[in-house]
Formats: sequence, structure tokens, C-alpha cells
Amino acid sequence: MSDKARKHLRPRFLFFSVIAGITISLITGLAENPPLVGGVETTYYGYPFVWIIAKINSSMDIRYIYLLIDAIFWIATSFLILSLISEFYYREPA
Repeated sequence: MSDKARKHLRPRFLFFSVIAGITISLITGLAENPPLVGGVETTYYGYPFVWIIAKINSSMDIRYIYLLIDAIFWIATSFLILSLISEFYYREPA
């Protein structure tokens, strides 16, 4: 693929990576992420960073900075995956 075509695809990759990263971050808020050591009365949600802490007395603590870090992690991961897929998919034959 030519350099011009690659530069054209980068904004699309970034857009889809942001959408995918935010979506994956919100979906991981549904998955329990138990710590190795923790109290029985507390459950943790979010992966790889815990950003929701739910306590047995029905209080819920949402840590927005960890949600942001989690989204940035998933945005970078999805951008890397999309870039690798396009690199191998659009590779010019030798």
C-alpha cells in the first residue's frame, strides 16, 4: 500500500479505535474483576483497571480517572490491532 493510502486510513483507524475503546471499557464494567485479597462485602468491576467498586450496602463508587485510563488502554490496543491487520491485509506482494 502506498504511503498516501496509509495516511488516509490513519484517521479512520483512530476514529474506530476511540469508538471501540470506549465501548470495550464500558462493557468491562459489567465483568467482575476480583482482587487477590479483598473483603467479602466489596465487588470490583472493570478490566484491566477497576473503575467500579460496589459495596454490599448498595453504595457504588465510580472512579472516573480509572475509567479514562481504561479507555485509553483499550483505544491504544484497538488502534494497534487495526494497524497490524491493515499492514498484513494490504501488504504488497514481493
